[in-house]
Amino acid sequence: MADSKHPTTHATTASARAASRRRFLAQIAAATAAAGLAATATATARPDAVERLLMQNAGAPGSATQGRPVNPFIGTGWRGHTYPGATAPFGLVQLSPDSAGGPRNARYGWDHCSGYHYPDTFIRGFSHTHLQGTGAMDLGDVLIMPFVPGKNDGWTAGTPGHGYASAFSHNTESARAGYYGVTLETPDVKAELTATTRCGMHRYTFPKLSQSHPVESGFILDLVHGLGCHVYHAQLNIESPTKITGVRYTHGWAANKQVYFAIECSRPMFDVHAKGVAAPDIITDGKAATPGQSRFTGLEIRAKFFWANDAMAQTPLLIKVGISPTGIAGARKNLAAEMPHWDFDAIAGQTAAEWEKALNVLDAKLPTKKLDAAFYTGAYHGMTAPATFNDVDGTYRGQDGKNHSGARNHAHPKFTKYTTLSIWDIYRGEFPFLMLTQPHRTNDVMNTFLADYKQLNQQSLPVWPLWGNETWCMTGFHSAGMILGAYTRGFRGWDVHAMYDAMRVTAMNNRNFQDQFREHGFIPTGPGRQSVSRTLDYAYDYWCVGAMAKLLGKHEDAAMFEKFGQNYRNLFDPATGFMRGRSLNGQWREPFRPDQEYWHDYTESDAWQATFNVMQDVPGLIKLFGGDQPFIAKLDALFTAPTKLYNAPPDISGMVGQDAQGNEPSNHIPYLYNFAGAAWKTQYWARKVMARWYTDTPEGIPGNDDCGQLSSWFVLGAMGFYPVNAATGVYVLGSPVIHRVKIRNPATGKIFTIIAENNSAQNVYVQKVSFNGRDLPRSWITHQQITAGGELVFTMGHKPNKEWASAVADRPPSGLA
Repeated sequence: MADSKHPTTHATTASARAASRRRFLAQIAAATAAAGLAATATATARPDAVERLLMQNAGAPGSATQGRPVNPFIGTGWRGHTYPGATAPFGLVQLSPDSAGGPRNARYGWDHCSGYHYPDTFIRGFSHTHLQGTGAMDLGDVLIMPFVPGKNDGWTAGTPGHGYASAFSHNTESARAGYYGVTLETPDVKAELTATTRCGMHRYTFPKLSQSHPVESGFILDLVHGLGCHVYHAQLNIESPTKITGVRYTHGWAANKQVYFAIECSRPMFDVHAKGVAAPDIITDGKAATPGQSRFTGLEIRAKFFWANDAMAQTPLLIKVGISPTGIAGARKNLAAEMPHWDFDAIAGQTAAEWEKALNVLDAKLPTKKLDAAFYTGAYHGMTAPATFNDVDGTYRGQDGKNHSGARNHAHPKFTKYTTLSIWDIYRGEFPFLMLTQPHRTNDVMNTFLADYKQLNQQSLPVWPLWGNETWCMTGFHSAGMILGAYTRGFRGWDVHAMYDAMRVTAMNNRNFQDQFREHGFIPTGPGRQSVSRTLDYAYDYWCVGAMAKLLGKHEDAAMFEKFGQNYRNLFDPATGFMRGRSLNGQWREPFRPDQEYWHDYTESDAWQATFNVMQDVPGLIKLFGGDQPFIAKLDALFTAPTKLYNAPPDISGMVGQDAQGNEPSNHIPYLYNFAGAAWKTQYWARKVMARWYTDTPEGIPGNDDCGQLSSWFVLGAMGFYPVNAATGVYVLGSPVIHRVKIRNPATGKIFTIIAENNSAQNVYVQKVSFNGRDLPRSWITHQQITAGGELVFTMGHKPNKEWASAVADRPPSGLA
């Protein structure tokens, strides 16, 4: 690019910069089309033509510091829906407490989507699977809870003193990456948890008891317990005095989920029935086990395992649990491979080291320790999902209900299968964040899409896959945006031809009113149709398919899909300046108020937020408003409007005016000012949102984190940029919170350094920007510039520089051309 290779002089004209940008975008399209069908294992291993066009002088490699400050309690309060338990990066296992309220509030509710809610006062037990930050509930599989006789040895969770649940205090809780600990007050047991990718380990330290209770301490295994799901089949096998296996089949958000497990205990369980025979107390569908019985099948299975109290008081009880979606044999293999010993501290240290390696990609200096914690915990949350969904040997359960070996083709024998893909949320910011910080996972996500598409056999790419199921949750088919985003960044370790065919078939099916979108140019309003949000989502997704077609040289397809990408125009009401629902005869739906979420027309948003959901064509949206100044005025009105919402679900949160930063449709909105030449207003509002809503407290995320999207938004924004149209590989500059951050390319070791000179809570405005020592007049950079290494320097001040990046030629591109 001309403006990054040569110093900008006063003789550089706006028209020259505009021509430079047009050449740059044309080169992306041409080079990508030329290089598109070359398959490489990773883009960073051998840069393709797109990367060669964009690479700049690399910075010198540096070393990262140790001990990233991660606080897993951030987001566990209010509406963050995160969990504090132990997990490995992208782990299948999330071993975490399931909590509930006090004696008068023992129920689970929407705030327990992750199983844990910080205001709660008691713990029901520790289960091995959890969702991070979602607004829907599932999982909570294979719950284990230690008990002491006469204190919490009931058969159901109940409440403290009336079941196996226990009171607890946050004063005895501790959590860090890969570890969770708490003292269970009711039985006076110290509980500690750690995890590997597919396994969990428990360590329980029991109290010394009197001789009147010689043989009854232990743990209960509850296969009935779950989060928003119910069991339709369960099995429990007592393999030996130290080994237990089984499975839990459930219907829930995931319609048909199978969780297999293998449990090993550090000492033989005590016999409560016949000496020499391991026979715990087990109740199956209300019936007690008979002595010597070792196989149990039913709908409701709970088991108590016992040890002599004198032995329990001497050393902690350790429990290892392997989890698998494919079978008991898979769970055993996972356990043998990942937890071959009983050293709890070594396992916790190993997982901590894995987190350190993942987080070391970012070496940041922020103004305060609290912001350090918020920043690195945000990165941590961004790396908890998607979840690995194959056994150690590569076997995974497909969406066809069959087990697959993980074989791709002769050149790529294995790939990591992923699940818990919150596509509607993460395509916006978290996936771009992962492509920067965890690029080796990108091709595997793409191959996951292809596998799901083929095995699901519904003429659709995945929408929201969870544990071998398609939930069909949310609107649009935003996997198209993730695919295009991976392609424009140069990733090629997947079958591009097959993927495009899948994109095209998905776009041309008739699911969820897509036929009406194509035929009428919009989805007519009606009960439950979410017509406006669906129309806008489809317009973006069809544009993504068209852009992919263009890059592959499929010009007829490109023209057709790009035309569909303009359908957003058909719901814009110039009289009110909002995207509105309309009937098939063209009448706007009445009555209308922009601050009301009306499910006829909107999805988790109102008209204020939905109106700006046109990431693929921001210049076109600006023209609908009548130009830069009316568009800026509309954005100003959004941020300063009353925060009152009518008939809105709790998902719409994190309000700044009518901008709902606690929900994803608003995430890109603060950065839209750049496209109208008012970058200084992006700087003001981006910093306003970050300062208002992101902290190091349990309430420190402004809404459902949705598998890391909100956390990733903060991390990217704190570094000074965000991908408004995530599919293009372009990042729009904002106002950095950091003093300095180094982003290390994990494939090449190259360092991209961002420095914010004179930065402070008051100095939120960009005075100037330099890239590799040269003035940067524009308000955007590219993925390839970051991964190639270099230095970006913001000079900050307390007064806005309204001229910087205001010229049309210096504004970000919205599409590829």
